[in-house]
Amino acid sequence: MKGVIRGADTSKIEVISLKPIFWTNHTTLTLSLNSVVIEVEVFYIRFMKKSILSILIITCTVLSYAQAQKPQIVEQHSQIFSPLPFRLYPTQNMWNFIKLDTRNGKIWQVQYGLKSEARFEVVLNGITLTSSDKEENNRFALYPTQNFYSFILIDQLDGRTWQVQWSTEPENRGIFPIN
Repeated sequence: MKGVIRGADTSKIEVISLKPIFWTNHTTLTLSLNSVVIEVEVFYIRFMKKSILSILIITCTVLSYAQAQKPQIVEQHSQIFSPLPFRLYPTQNMWNFIKLDTRNGKIWQVQYGLKSEARFEVVLNGITLTSSDKEENNRFALYPTQNFYSFILIDQLDGRTWQVQWSTEPENRGIFPIN
């Protein structure tokens, strides 16, 4: 091992011992300088590089798995930033989605199925919630709630909110102002 000790008379430095500790990837170096004993742990750089690389690969693997396990709610809100006029929001029922016109707040319940009679689209809100001159993509957004049949609709420009209720039964469908 070679090293430089600045500001010291190197002729007075005596190496007392050099003990490799194999299971920890470093070595203990004991020096004597003017009758003062100094013990220094010297790490092997090549082992450190491998260790750091291994830790980095493991961390990236764990983080990528954690990214894949995000709840669906978080993923659907990341879509809001693309400027499209219509969005489909999944419900907790595998056969039903909520379709939203993000420009004006009109909403439909969309059901699909294997048989043609099971497929349909029903209006939940056919009323425009803003004037036509103020329509713009992504003005309205839906947020799921803990309730199986409810969403919260928000006008992202003025903050108005509505409860959106979907159902397989027509009398239980609708939209209700919250504020």
